[in-house]
Amino acid sequence: MRALTRSAVVSGVSRRARAAAIAVAVLLVAIAWVTPQVPPSAAARATPRCGAYKGKRLLRSRSLAVIVRTQEQQREYAFICVPPGGRVHLAGWAFDETRVGTYSVKVLGWAGSWAAIQFESAVDFHGGEVLDKMCSAHNGRCYYFFHRFTYGMPELEEGVEQSELEGIVVNSFGQMLLAETGKGATRVIGVGSDGSKSTLDSAPEGTIQLSSLKLVGHEASWIDGGVVKRARV
Repeated sequence: MRALTRSAVVSGVSRRARAAAIAVAVLLVAIAWVTPQVPPSAAARATPRCGAYKGKRLLRSRSLAVIVRTQEQQREYAFICVPPGGRVHLAGWAFDETRVGTYSVKVLGWAGSWAAIQFESAVDFHGGEVLDKMCSAHNGRCYYFFHRFTYGMPELEEGVEQSELEGIVVNSFGQMLLAETGKGATRVIGVGSDGSKSTLDSAPEGTIQLSSLKLVGHEASWIDGGVVKRARV
């Protein structure tokens, strides 16, 4: 019978220990490989929902809420969501870089889960800008539909005249009907849910009745010079 020395026994134990360790490591790798990973949405589900989100509510309906929070000095953030359990989405922010000026967030119009939000900011001591966005409370998708500087004509490029947003109507598909006035004329503009624009009418300022703008479904109508005009947005 072959006799085993102490060194041989220790060596055999060491080999078995290493083999066991390797087997455990392989098993852990296999478990990690087949175990489903936690999706990002699981972490998102842990974040505050629309009904519990704190802040000033500029708008609240069954399908939409616009919430404003001041999270930094002279900076106001607007969030949009579907109450009560929808995810909260950042829509944009207004700011005042001068620390002595004004800034604001306003809701210009809404329908369904879409809201048109205006952000007015003070960029420096000479003036600022106004940015208007259309946002969906379902997924947080937004697009810009109007921009205007508040510096005044002397600060702008020579020969450039800014338009003024005179009227806005929103539908539940994320589309809009706008009335913009500039250079002595008023334009009626249709805006698609992707932000694309098309001029539907143009007339001398004061000819188009701004209060007549309507958007029922995809059908737009307005009065130009006493005549009702229609178009599909």
